[in-house]
Amino acid sequence: MTEKQPQRTLTLEAITASAAQYESRSAWKRADQSAYEAARKRDLLDTVCAHMDPVPSSQALSLAEIRASAALYPTRQAWQRGNPSAYNAAKQHQLFDVVCGHMPASPRKLPLEALMASAARYQSRGDWKNADPSAYLSAYRRGLLDVVCAHMTSKLRPSGYWTLERCKESAAAYTRRGDWQKAASNAYAHAQKNGWLDLCCAHMSKQQRDRKWTHKAIEASAQRFNSKTSWHREEHGAYSAAKQLGIFEQVTAHMA
Repeated sequence: MTEKQPQRTLTLEAITASAAQYESRSAWKRADQSAYEAARKRDLLDTVCAHMDPVPSSQALSLAEIRASAALYPTRQAWQRGNPSAYNAAKQHQLFDVVCGHMPASPRKLPLEALMASAARYQSRGDWKNADPSAYLSAYRRGLLDVVCAHMTSKLRPSGYWTLERCKESAAAYTRRGDWQKAASNAYAHAQKNGWLDLCCAHMSKQQRDRKWTHKAIEASAQRFNSKTSWHREEHGAYSAAKQLGIFEQVTAHMA
């Protein structure tokens, strides 16, 4: 029995180096599936596979066949994983708007080059986030912030800057502790060190309790995560509501 390889946390450089060893996507996927999946989940396949042979055209699928295939899946991600040939045919012939009408709209996905071009206009992450939040969030969710923000300078704060009031002000922009910690790690760290987390985050738990999870809101929440574990950890209310409404399997079809 083949020993299962431990999961790796792969950087863009590691993914690119792995892809460079192969001449086709299928060969790369067979040889280093973890790197391939990391690229797919972070929407980097076109970037790191540019040197490879083009994906062969899908074999003469009719519009009716593509439509029938799409109808079996609740999201584009689930369809891509379940029937890549039909998905690729729809992509090749620009049929997504025709056959994916029943699926929730996909969040904005920008190629790496577009993210870097957007980030290059700003000198700090905060300025970028305020000016182009969709590009910032795309980079954040795909783990690319360190890559596209390498040219930026951090804003140094004087000693004693992070008072309780400033930490509260920072936390007020977020509805989950995890989001606050990732986006404003200095403020979070000072609040944690001084025992202020409960004071700064008091509004978060209340907002989560008061929020009514509709079917559409649950789908939107689930689309932000790649695994059931991370969804449960970061947005437990939506996770529980999906189970209560009997739509859990539908909204998590794209997850690992």
